[in-house]
Amino acid sequence: MTKVKAIELAAFFAEFEQKMIKKNRFKIAHFSNKQMIKCCHVYLEMKGVKA
Repeated sequence: MTKVKAIELAAFFAEFEQKMIKKNRFKIAHFSNKQMIKCCHVYLEMKGVKA
């Protein structure tokens, strides 16, 4: 996964999470949140940032 792709996926999951919260679909929103965090983690690993 490239850095750009990781950021694009994180942004997509963040937007999707907000849409699901508005529709009161909290389990799907929580899943999207976890996926967003995973993509951000991949991006940071690729940049060489240590957590």
